[in-house]
Amino acid sequence: GDENYSRATLTYTVNVKDHVISNGAYALVGKLGNNGWYTSNVTIRAEEGYQVKKKISDSWKTELTDYITEDGKNQRVTFRVREGKRIGSEKSEIISKDATAPIANIKQAKISAWEKFLTIISFGQWGSDTVDLTLEKSDATSGIASAEYFISNSLTIMSESELEAVKTWNTWADGSVVSIAKDSKAVVYAKVTDVAGNVSYAATNGIIFESKAPVINAEIITAPYAESGLYFGDVVIGVNITEESVYSGVNKVSYIVKCDDVVTQAEKVIYQYNNDNPAEEDLSTTFTNNKDIVVSGEKNKGKKIEVIITAMDNAGNTSVPYTYTYYVDKDAPTINIYANDIVISRIAYLSDQFTSWSWCYAFRQRSPKNCSDVRS
Repeated sequence: GDENYSRATLTYTVNVKDHVISNGAYALVGKLGNNGWYTSNVTIRAEEGYQVKKKISDSWKTELTDYITEDGKNQRVTFRVREGKRIGSEKSEIISKDATAPIANIKQAKISAWEKFLTIISFGQWGSDTVDLTLEKSDATSGIASAEYFISNSLTIMSESELEAVKTWNTWADGSVVSIAKDSKAVVYAKVTDVAGNVSYAATNGIIFESKAPVINAEIITAPYAESGLYFGDVVIGVNITEESVYSGVNKVSYIVKCDDVVTQAEKVIYQYNNDNPAEEDLSTTFTNNKDIVVSGEKNKGKKIEVIITAMDNAGNTSVPYTYTYYVDKDAPTINIYANDIVISRIAYLSDQFTSWSWCYAFRQRSPKNCSDVRS
């Protein structure tokens, strides 16, 4: 794959030495695969003492190199053969050649097809529902002989030699589904072999099937606090979110605020994950934030405050909303002083003549400037 994790192809043909079929005068030379099919170009080579040529007007040669180049079944080819300087005679052979590997596409309903082989595994495919994979396969010449699959938990892409050494391939029957186990990570490989023996591999990207939602905990970090146990002013809430061991990573964290059951602060997203092709180490099992959930004292002047926090992972599992509740005291205390059954207000102000605070006691209906100073 390239630096953008684009798809790349891994195909190969059966690796055997050139096979020679001789009738004494000439030989067919090429890589012979399965079921009588050649998987390479075919050369017609004259045996010792003989010569060959394609048609009467051609010169005699020791071989007709790459005489059969096109893929095809039961191709009739003709040529001429002579011994020494004798008059040549026409010969013919029926040859089947398929040097093209089959096509293999692994598909999942919510994900575009993995048509080719990846050389780098990323973990940008997640699911919270059952992850079912299907295989599309085709071969234009010799046809499909078999389809198999192998599920790996390795985070390193397997090489051709490693895949050839795998002994536990499972049959992928026509129209059948391969499912990823619940709460697991996997890379699924497909192996498709055609009748001639050519093999194609396809591999998914890293898939995570996770059914468990993130776990949320929250606490007050900073807030004005009264000895009565009530809060007032702006309050900062800290949140901690954790994922299970098989995890797709935290994707989104948001909160709303209610005051006395009325929404006073609409949803605000404090975290959003946007990497479509992360490596496993890029996925976060935890998220902590101690500064961005702020409950406004100005907007919340009731009694009961509820901070409702929601988290979603990359697989789409959404947590049960976590509600952190606390209570506030929005009213400053009122002090009344009585004199002869008349309510007197106690008013604090800064005297022009003094830098210290002074208390002025006045009848409520009178202006403070008319009262007598009683300096503290």
